[in-house]
Amino acid sequence: MAEKQHSGLFYLAIIVLLVIGAFILVILFIKAFLWGFDEHFDNQNKMLCNSAKVSKNPKYLELCKCYYEGKPVRCINVEVE
Repeated sequence: MAEKQHSGLFYLAIIVLLVIGAFILVILFIKAFLWGFDEHFDNQNKMLCNSAKVSKNPKYLELCKCYYEGKPVRCINVEVE
């Protein structure tokens, strides 16, 4: 039996599919990394606000006011000295 020969177009299609797949994986990796980064800072801000309640620090109580009102913790994203 004669083996079927694939054309150059077949190999080009395979390469294009692999490149697209790799690109999608890179995008998903970056998205997951950024999500983890956001979660880290959200947890830090929650810890800051919870500590402010315990210590009664007026500066941080004011900073976390929106969080205490039930808004997402991202509402406090400002520069903290």
